[in-house]
Amino acid sequence: MAEVKNLVTAKVRKNFERTDLVTKVTDWLRDEIISGRLAVGSRLPAEGKLAEQMGVSRNVVREAMRNLRSQGLIEISQGRSPHVKASDAETAVITMEALLRDADNKLLHLTEVRTALEEAIVTLSCRRRTPADLDALKKCVDEMVESAEQSRQMEYDYQFHHRLAESSGNPVFVFLLETLSGLIRRSQQTTYPKDGLAHAVHGHQAILEAVTVRDEQRASKEMRRHLENAEKTIRDDMNRRQQSDISSKEK
Repeated sequence: MAEVKNLVTAKVRKNFERTDLVTKVTDWLRDEIISGRLAVGSRLPAEGKLAEQMGVSRNVVREAMRNLRSQGLIEISQGRSPHVKASDAETAVITMEALLRDADNKLLHLTEVRTALEEAIVTLSCRRRTPADLDALKKCVDEMVESAEQSRQMEYDYQFHHRLAESSGNPVFVFLLETLSGLIRRSQQTTYPKDGLAHAVHGHQAILEAVTVRDEQRASKEMRRHLENAEKTIRDDMNRRQQSDISSKEK
């Protein structure tokens, strides 16, 4: 594998001269990897050389490399320079969140993707689900109802969707849902306080009933309704915050 040459420009180096250097170096290298400018298999310069290019200490580079390794983005072997790893599910989660972290309407983008994805999932679930799958889905709904803590309710909410993906019989759907897991949980933090537990339970029960009788059309319709309700809540919340920001600026 060839070493990447002239990785750092003068403009990028100037940015590293500010505070929080480890975070800045980590974020910049992660963006280079996510964007594809550093391709899978690319070998990064040695620690000392990279530190010199960036105008930071070797300790800063060392900590940044540890961060990237823990995120599954690079591999570090004894006696060899770090190189960019191929993606896995955890890396894809980090990549998705990094790509959308600055997007104001990222949760709306998420619901659009989820609607298409989970309608396909629930359709296949109607065809392929087993009695054990139904038991697991029912348990998720029961645990949502019985849990006193909202964090537990949201976890079983996510597990319901994850179990649906598993019951589709297609591991790619499971991988895709796991890729979106961080954003799904962030979406829950917006919808749960406003819509309440009963709203979520009703949607899940309707989906489960349709899957139980293998009614593909009804299951798809209930999933779409469930996610469109979430989209409306997110959109209303976003509009409210935008109006609040406008009012604050006018004062």
